[in-house]
Amino acid sequence: MNPIHFENMKLNINEAFQLAIELLSKERFWDVVNICQQITAIQPDHYRAHHGIGLGLHRTGKTTEGIAQIKMAIAINPEYFSAYNNLGNILRETGDLEEALEAYLKAETLQPTTPVIQHNIGSVLKDMNRTEEALLRFRAAIELDPNYFDALLGTALCLHKIGEIEEANSAYQHLLRLKPDHPDALYSLATLMKEIDQPKIAYELYCKAIEVMPEMYDAHLAKANLLSEQVNMGMDWAQEEALDSYRKASDLKPEDHSTHITIGNLLLAKGETDDALDEFRRAILLKPHSNIARSCLLMGLQYHPGPTLAELYKESLLWQVNCSSEISRKSDHLNSRDPNRRIKIGYVSADLRMHPVGFYLLPALYHHSTDKFEVYCYSNSKETDIFTERLRSYADKWRDIVDLNDNELHDLIVNDGIDILVDLSGHTGGNRLLVFASKPAPVQVSWIGFFFTTGIKEIDYILMDATAVPDGEECYFTEKVIRLPETRFCYEPPKTAPEIVSPPALKNGYITFGSFNNLAKVTPDVIKAWAQIMRSTPNSRIILKSHVLGNNHVKIRIAGQFAAEGISQERLDLRGVSPHIKMLAEYGDMDIALDPFPFNGGLTSCEALWMGVPVLTVFGNRPIARQSAGFLKTIGLEGFIAKDVQDCCNLAIKWSNNISELTLIRDGLRQKMNSSLLCNGKLFTENLEKAYRDMWREWCLH
Repeated sequence: MNPIHFENMKLNINEAFQLAIELLSKERFWDVVNICQQITAIQPDHYRAHHGIGLGLHRTGKTTEGIAQIKMAIAINPEYFSAYNNLGNILRETGDLEEALEAYLKAETLQPTTPVIQHNIGSVLKDMNRTEEALLRFRAAIELDPNYFDALLGTALCLHKIGEIEEANSAYQHLLRLKPDHPDALYSLATLMKEIDQPKIAYELYCKAIEVMPEMYDAHLAKANLLSEQVNMGMDWAQEEALDSYRKASDLKPEDHSTHITIGNLLLAKGETDDALDEFRRAILLKPHSNIARSCLLMGLQYHPGPTLAELYKESLLWQVNCSSEISRKSDHLNSRDPNRRIKIGYVSADLRMHPVGFYLLPALYHHSTDKFEVYCYSNSKETDIFTERLRSYADKWRDIVDLNDNELHDLIVNDGIDILVDLSGHTGGNRLLVFASKPAPVQVSWIGFFFTTGIKEIDYILMDATAVPDGEECYFTEKVIRLPETRFCYEPPKTAPEIVSPPALKNGYITFGSFNNLAKVTPDVIKAWAQIMRSTPNSRIILKSHVLGNNHVKIRIAGQFAAEGISQERLDLRGVSPHIKMLAEYGDMDIALDPFPFNGGLTSCEALWMGVPVLTVFGNRPIARQSAGFLKTIGLEGFIAKDVQDCCNLAIKWSNNISELTLIRDGLRQKMNSSLLCNGKLFTENLEKAYRDMWREWCLH
């Protein structure tokens, strides 16, 4: 388009400027700049033209030059209200809040009774988290103009932020009476409804906001988060819609790496491992230094059968290489180097509750020698239950750390004088690995929560056992591998567990396999192997139980995968979540538990064995793939450890044809467990404490 020359159009300067204003309203910004520059070339002190150039340049992406032009307009005419106001608007957009406020306040001195300037001052104060001051300004704007909608909305938002919930609710309702389809009001009221535990109303309001403004990223994301919370509470119907909403949010804001992480975790929970890993890798491409994205990838890879130990190790090293810039300062360790004194042990976890980590930690906390060890627990979660209280009662000191940033937690650990800091999370959710990488304690250990190297050189040791890490595999760990005798786990069976019942095959006339593992572990390769077992054992059935199997979409997908392997739906029993005691009783419905691979069961395997159900496992190529084999070796049940999938199928056939021996095994399993180190909390903790003491003495010598 050819540039406009207003002189050729026989326009004078005033007429040219009016044309520029008209073009500004039509968003023809380059034409505005062009005309106003012609005006200033003829009349350099035409402050309105400089202002027009500034607005046009800003809207074409040349914000710095635009600000300079608006400041020139102000220099020519220091009483120019619009220039100060628009300068404030631009500076607020760019995040220069202090300068924006200064510009607005100057505009206020010129026109103090203008509603828009009171609103704008309120808006920038709200952005600066000076909420109560902002509220006063919004109310001042409303006094000047009672129908000023944006000021009414600002008032509602401020009331909401300072916790005046009833007033905020009334304010939002008033806004929606004025404008029933206003997306920001719908979204904000939805958020308030979610906060006061009205998820159904919140969901409906988010949906309406999206209907009014389909491109509203915040509404899609908030709706997805709301649905995801319902999934976590057992409302599995919400899972597919949550995924759909996250994907729509991601389409609207593809540069947000965190949405890809969330999508990946939802896919992983459904057992769609390949797609989950793709999402984690997308997140890393967007933000290479994201420790959370890299931890999610490392966790996700443990579910995938493909990577070798060497490949897993190489990927683990990348966490520290890429996240080192996020690590806070290191500490000089001034702990007393007395090798025989009472040691302060600190356990850090987001899972100090009814969770596998909590179950496995409990015996050690209970049996720790209080005269030799002082135990601190650092809980990185707001989620608590009755099991949390049991754990808390066995700790000398309990610290809730979820609201502490990494530097604050580092300082707390240093001030507590922790000698040995134990990470119980690894790369699982809620970890505080950045703190471990800052080395707040002289000796640092990885145990229970993760099953491979963390890749972090500041973590000195990892507690394993000889089954998980055979001789020669230490090279795949940045930590020094310490092998506890027989097992790295200690299981305390629930006192309320139901009694063992006879194998159901005795009354059914066919064998029933089963797995109550997280469905994330049940990959297509696992289903293919289990289908092979079922084809080799005529009339056999399989029970799968997982919280996501309450989702009909997931049931259809799993049934379809079995059907593709020749196993009809009648042979499948797909069950959703149930209370823990009822779930334990359901082990009475199966004869043999099938262990997923490469990600074996942990607590699930222990519970199956305690309920008399032997676990058939494949000895794999990494620690997590040897976990159940470790339990079976510890209790003397090596006959259920297969060397590969074909061997697993052969063992399944063998045991399916020997119900009488299965019955004997079932009857004696609790006694086997009770008499093993797996359930001997006192002896296990003595071994654990010996390992801690050896680590401590090693540090004291150097």
